[in-house]
Amino acid sequence: MVYVPPSRPAGAVVFTAFIDSLGTGVYLAGSSLFFAIYVGLPIAEIGVGLSLAGLAAFVSKVPIGSLADRFGARKVLVVVQALRGGVFLSLAFVHGFPLFAMVCIAMGVVEGPVSPLTQAVISSVVVESARTRTLAIVRSVRNVAFSLGALVASPLLAVGASWSYMAIMFLNAASFFLAAVLMAQIPLVDRQSPTTRVSFPEMIGAFRNRPYIALAAACGVMSVHTSVLMIAMPLWAVSAGQVTAAAVPLLIGINTVLSVLLQVPVARVAEGIQGGLRSVMLAAIALAFSFVAFGCMAITHGGTPLALVIGGCILLTLGEVLHSAGEWELSFRFSDPDRRARDLSVFALGEAAATMVGPAILTVALVPAGFLGWIAAAAVMVGCVPAASAATRALQSAKNAHHTSLDAV
Repeated sequence: MVYVPPSRPAGAVVFTAFIDSLGTGVYLAGSSLFFAIYVGLPIAEIGVGLSLAGLAAFVSKVPIGSLADRFGARKVLVVVQALRGGVFLSLAFVHGFPLFAMVCIAMGVVEGPVSPLTQAVISSVVVESARTRTLAIVRSVRNVAFSLGALVASPLLAVGASWSYMAIMFLNAASFFLAAVLMAQIPLVDRQSPTTRVSFPEMIGAFRNRPYIALAAACGVMSVHTSVLMIAMPLWAVSAGQVTAAAVPLLIGINTVLSVLLQVPVARVAEGIQGGLRSVMLAAIALAFSFVAFGCMAITHGGTPLALVIGGCILLTLGEVLHSAGEWELSFRFSDPDRRARDLSVFALGEAAATMVGPAILTVALVPAGFLGWIAAAAVMVGCVPAASAATRALQSAKNAHHTSLDAV
């Protein structure tokens, strides 16, 4: 069956991701109200703290990824999960902005490397042919767990008492502690030899691989689809598209359901280097068409805007799942086997940068620009096609040349 993990160790990783994401879903549903009502922070201070967390997450990826190459991705991820539990547990006892800011920085440090470390662990747990499919299953399971976590948080938020807000933090922390225990039990099928040292030149080595950085940048630009779904699309649909605010959760629901249903089947498209590139290119085209659909809401009337936003949301979701599968495959295929966690962490910086600056660009430039803004955004997506293609060709040529030189020896 397509959603069944390919092996017992892969199933253990999937279950660990479910537990992790279940707690995260509880946290995401209630964190804003917790900070504002229980801690008593102004909205501006909450925003500053979370921005500090985002910056810390960006900075921590590569150093911790390098540590994973030195000591093993699974061992480092176990430690990171345990630290996540401790940090989120401490959030329950935060009072005042200075302490909140410090905890947010710590939160970013331990949150940042989780995704590339998980990808590196999966590469050590399953055979190469099943890697992208396993990542797709993990992503589908995470989406389900986020939704279930939000349902768990709902009655706690309805109570609105101090203990219920603290329970949200406790549940999230407990999920990370349990994930650390579960991760420690997962057997590895591919034990990478550790690197001999962790130094600054080693950490920045991947940045010298310009085609790899270019590919990461192209994929990073495309990952703005997350901010479009959660920020730009709702704002635009309500303000200019004649769509009621009540329809926005339904659109998010369409995305969630389709992501769960499509991610694993779509992962088949991304098998191999050419498959990964094809998946990224198709993702860019789907995202471009979705942006055009959103833009056209401004120049249509009647029931057409609603049809356009639904169609655009479906295309956005298709682009999202194609993009994820393609970047998983390409980032792994072109990573250094001896520096895999470091390289995957470097690649993840593209998406992290888009997460940091995307909301500001979308709200300051795209949405106010209206139809022309969406068309410009679609053109940017189309521009990612030749950029990703050129970077992939350069990386493939370098890889072939390396193999040729090894054969000659």
